[in-house]
Amino acid sequence: MQELGEPHGAHGVGFQERRHQAVPRLAFGGGALLNVAGLFASMLYRGSKVIYVPTTLLAMHDVTTSLKTSICFDGRKNNIGTFYAPTKILIDVAFCRTLPRGELFSGIGELAKNAALLGGKHAEGFSRALSRDRINSEHGGSGEEFAIEDSMLITLLDLGIEAKMTVLAIDAYEKTHGMIFEYGHTVSHAIEKAYGDGVVPHGLGVTYGMLSSSYRWAS
Repeated sequence: MQELGEPHGAHGVGFQERRHQAVPRLAFGGGALLNVAGLFASMLYRGSKVIYVPTTLLAMHDVTTSLKTSICFDGRKNNIGTFYAPTKILIDVAFCRTLPRGELFSGIGELAKNAALLGGKHAEGFSRALSRDRINSEHGGSGEEFAIEDSMLITLLDLGIEAKMTVLAIDAYEKTHGMIFEYGHTVSHAIEKAYGDGVVPHGLGVTYGMLSSSYRWAS
């Protein structure tokens, strides 16, 4: 198995190693790296095996559930990409213990979007996991002590994965029904590019996008 840890020069590495397309590449990291790795795998030998090991909450439930791969080029967002499925996805919530608070909130932001879009158990599960009483009593409020225990992370991941897969099962390329998951993304992408890549975590940008859409609708 070849480890793909650094996206730059990925195709050169792939050819230099002289690995066959049947040999899986391991993509280990957050959403941006998985997007690059998926794009690389989709083009190498017209399709090579790739295994995703997401290490952020957002990547675990939102990135890996989509066939979309992409990179940002010439100041634009996700304007070069393909649709490609990994051979396998390995998720371990223990990685979330290493994340800074902003990355946890980023993953939660996309879950908030699912709760707003789908309601029902998605809204109920989200509200239960992140209720003010539970956070204040268990993890010291919303300060730097904020954390989510593994059991609750698993519950949230189950909800997030189910939300995406239920819709993508009938619209894998996100052209019709799957477009609902673009809620909040127009403003989010503008914010992310305005502040510079990596400054505003994607999930937080989505929450700002949803707030702006709600404000515009209400006014």
